[in-house]
Amino acid sequence: MGPSPLHGSHLFRPWNQTHSPNREALATCMIRSWLAERALDYLAFGKLKRGKYRLAQLASSLLDGIVIHSIYGPLLHCRFADSTFWLAARYGNEEVIRLLSDLNPNDGFIDVGANIGLTSCFAAERGASVLSLEPSAREYTDLIRNLSLLSNPPVALPIAASDRAEFLPFRIGHISHSGGNSLGSARHASEQDVLVHGARLDDLLDDDQLQRWPSMHNAYNNHSLVVKIDVEGFEFKVIQGMQRLLREHRCRKVIVEENAHRAKALTGDQNLPAAMAQFGYEPTIQPAGREHFDQCYVPTHP
Repeated sequence: MGPSPLHGSHLFRPWNQTHSPNREALATCMIRSWLAERALDYLAFGKLKRGKYRLAQLASSLLDGIVIHSIYGPLLHCRFADSTFWLAARYGNEEVIRLLSDLNPNDGFIDVGANIGLTSCFAAERGASVLSLEPSAREYTDLIRNLSLLSNPPVALPIAASDRAEFLPFRIGHISHSGGNSLGSARHASEQDVLVHGARLDDLLDDDQLQRWPSMHNAYNNHSLVVKIDVEGFEFKVIQGMQRLLREHRCRKVIVEENAHRAKALTGDQNLPAAMAQFGYEPTIQPAGREHFDQCYVPTHP
């Protein structure tokens, strides 16, 4: 009888005599992942008052690209130089996530101002059909990387939702705070002026376009769209570009980050609640004296 097929196999050798070309790489990856998680915890929760950004830059040079678990579960690639990443990964946005907690496979989720994709990933993991819009090329690159970690990646477009289809001025802020990107011209030397493609949600989600996306088309037909708008003061322009969706009550929720002071400075004194009321939507959250908060509009008569 010949030797067993397992004779001499590494399965029967002590682990430290096993020569696996991937073992060292795996160990290195695990150590880097552990370091990334600890560095992120320290940056987000540590009491260091000075030198935090220098630490972030060091972490960025060593650990960017490592995949970590965010506070709500979705995986994200590290980019330590961006404080918006720290906030998304460790603090998240409790108000928005609570408003999205009822998402289900029958819904279509439109993420306007997706940044690096935390809410898009959260929605996709709940089975919703997801369209992510992010006009900043820098953030769009990381958005695609994060969406690619999902088993069924959402559709993402490098587009700014607006009230018209045209090229629009857009300012890309310093990497230390990518959440401040917005339409309009640069206001500081550290910001970059670019042109981005603007589009109306009414055009992106018309019946003809949706014929090629059956699950999103079903959500559209069933009036089960959920839209999240985070565009740093240009919310009114987005609303003006989705009048048909609102008039036909295709959206069961419209979640808007409202900042009255910023909106007034950038686009004039626009009354967003009054505009939504014209389409039969009412706010569900009391501002309680806040100028900056997340509001949720729902159909007055669903």
